[in-house]
Amino acid sequence: MTPQKNLTQSTQEGSQRTQDSSQPIRNDEQEIDRGKLLFFLNPGGRPCQLQARIINENKADIEKYVRIHYITTDDSANRSLFYQYGVRGLPTVIVLNSDHSIAHRFPPGIHRSPQLLKNLQTVK
Repeated sequence: MTPQKNLTQSTQEGSQRTQDSSQPIRNDEQEIDRGKLLFFLNPGGRPCQLQARIINENKADIEKYVRIHYITTDDSANRSLFYQYGVRGLPTVIVLNSDHSIAHRFPPGIHRSPQLLKNLQTVK
């Protein structure tokens, strides 16, 4: 399998979890005291595939602080979330505190794991 296929497969796995992306954003009992990492992506875009790979490779470390939510362009149900958070460029990563306030908003683009993890440490 070529590296590009691996990236696509990794992104597709993330986007499969997106089908439920509207559900985890709600304030149910399991989610109430965890922050969230909202990953807005286009599964077919190369920068989004690279960011997805970085997130997936560091999933265990990231999930010590927040739950990861993949929000893709290919699911029309996600459109309101793109508007709600003002996402205009991809990939975009937004970190929410447990009260759903924005803890950190990364500018659109690819962010390496040290940069992500450093900003996750401030999540309340």
